[in-house]
Amino acid sequence: METATKRPDAVVYQIDQDLYGFSVAFGEAKLKSTTNLLLVKDLLRIAMLVKDSIDKNNLSSILSFQAVGNRVSFYIMQLKNDGLYMMLESCSVDFPASVADLPRFSLIVNDLLTVAKVAQLCRL
Repeated sequence: METATKRPDAVVYQIDQDLYGFSVAFGEAKLKSTTNLLLVKDLLRIAMLVKDSIDKNNLSSILSFQAVGNRVSFYIMQLKNDGLYMMLESCSVDFPASVADLPRFSLIVNDLLTVAKVAQLCRL
């Protein structure tokens, strides 16, 4: 799978003033009814995009995510040694699906704060 022809559903860029920088996060999104095969292909695409971005921009780690329905899984990939990459799931969060579920949002705030801290560390 060549990553140059496979654009992700989401890209987060680092911006300096009005200039776009490099990609600091990638994401894919699918409906809840998506097959496992398509989910695995998306996760592989994310891993390849992140690996290429780490190499191209001389980074040590990048955050990524995969959204399936209202569940979002966050991943971090790190370059551990020359040619050795490690991708770990940081956490998975079920976002409220309706207004009636909004009180549940308070239960996931700590997970989201952890993701924000990891994202900040990736940019150092």
